[in-house]
Amino acid sequence: MTLWLALGAIGWYFGIRVLGRVLPVDSELRQWPDGFWTTQVLVTQSVYLWCALLTLLGWAKMTLDRPFRWLPYCTEAIYPWYMLHQSLIIALLFWLKPLQLGPWTEPLLVLAGTVGGCVLMHEYLIRRVGWLRPLFGLKARIPVKPGATLPATA
Repeated sequence: MTLWLALGAIGWYFGIRVLGRVLPVDSELRQWPDGFWTTQVLVTQSVYLWCALLTLLGWAKMTLDRPFRWLPYCTEAIYPWYMLHQSLIIALLFWLKPLQLGPWTEPLLVLAGTVGGCVLMHEYLIRRVGWLRPLFGLKARIPVKPGATLPATA
């Protein structure tokens, strides 16, 4: 329903825009007050934006609201990545700026370096070093003695 409302609103908006360009100067529609046309444009823009947003949210709810195997891993990784990415961006910019790589290469290298650095540091350093885990918002690992059984969680 919201998709059809969004499509109708954008169609109405573009129809008004086309009418404004193709109508002859002496047309009756051109004689209507400017406030009417401005209101039409603002209302259709607002209806379109809200309906498009609600359509995307509804689509996401219907298709993405289910458990994924990788979701617990990503949930654990969010805070460490948040803490790491800021420092990595600054460090990469500090090292790459003197190279004058251009408007395409430099941002791509910063993006790749930030994502790669977050993956490597989270996976191979933060998750595996026990004393680093709490510093990055992760639960501390409980050492398990060989042969011991873990208590059942409800």
